[in-house]
Amino acid sequence: MKKLVLSTIPLLLANSAMASINLDDAGKVKAYGDFRLRMEIEDKSASGSDDEERERARIRARLGLKFKPNNEWGANIRLATNSDNSTSTNQDLSTDSSEKNAEFGLDRALIQYTPKKAPGLAVTAGKMSMPHENNSSQFWDSDQAIDGLSAAYVFRDETKGATKLTFTHGILNEGGFANDDDLFHGQVSYIAPDIKGVKLRGSVSATHLNIDDTYQAAEVLGISGRADYGDGRVAFDLYNTDSDDSHLGLVLQGRYKINKEVAVRAYYYYIEAFSMPADGRYSQNDFPSPGSYGVTNFKGVRLQLDYKLAKNTKVDLRLYSMEQIKSTGALSAELDSVTWGESFTDAISANEDKVRLQANLSVKF
Repeated sequence: MKKLVLSTIPLLLANSAMASINLDDAGKVKAYGDFRLRMEIEDKSASGSDDEERERARIRARLGLKFKPNNEWGANIRLATNSDNSTSTNQDLSTDSSEKNAEFGLDRALIQYTPKKAPGLAVTAGKMSMPHENNSSQFWDSDQAIDGLSAAYVFRDETKGATKLTFTHGILNEGGFANDDDLFHGQVSYIAPDIKGVKLRGSVSATHLNIDDTYQAAEVLGISGRADYGDGRVAFDLYNTDSDDSHLGLVLQGRYKINKEVAVRAYYYYIEAFSMPADGRYSQNDFPSPGSYGVTNFKGVRLQLDYKLAKNTKVDLRLYSMEQIKSTGALSAELDSVTWGESFTDAISANEDKVRLQANLSVKF
């Protein structure tokens, strides 16, 4: 007999993996947060210029509250360092300047409704993380927020697995009396029943952005897949856009948990210049990025070693190494662009190669 049940739909879309502390006996109000100390060394080179190096220390601090006064309604508010920056809540350590200390502000603010009469449905509104399931944050950086409305419906069959349907309308830039920059996003996700210990899941998504015409990528199709077996995982994310050229984006991932404390992971990236929404305007910036946005037009690897120091405390060491796929001149020629600066976001890498070594210490509650 088929059975329709409510699968866990996390109230805190801001960070569903965060630990929390009950502030009342009934558990209706919870506090959560985390602190991360980061040290990194970076080296990059560009055509016609000398190599550049830098070292820096960075911090990220976030503090949030979750409310669930009844079984149907809930809310989530989170504050973070460097909240004015849409792509990164990291803050550089500097004794000579305290300007960024004033930017500890609103990072997430949302309300969620899970009606009793429609088990499996969750409607979320406010300032939230992008409701897009994938295996990396290349498509949409985890620090990037959207303001809008999202509805998710989850149903599970005891023999056929679980399916989740998500539809989202998000405002990216409120245009006042002019047109807003916004998006429409739909995704179907599926989790298959275990097959001899193998756990399979996948998703298909379609995204439409109403944005400035200077961007090449406004329509994006995505496919993601993942297989877990024992302590190992392999996964991929594949994206294709409506750009005439350089429209393919691919991320491959492998993970393995060596023991309770130690795990390793590796990623391979092939991200063409116009393969992400708005040409990388909202993409991840974990790799050294050329400007204030994400990063595209690169191929490279991310290697990572994770070590669990104690409960809710971990340290990791990461190596990011990347190379430019096409020169900015070649991209301009493909699109008959007069000048680079007039037509492209600074997410598109103009550097020939870059390397970043990073160490992170994270504590959360």
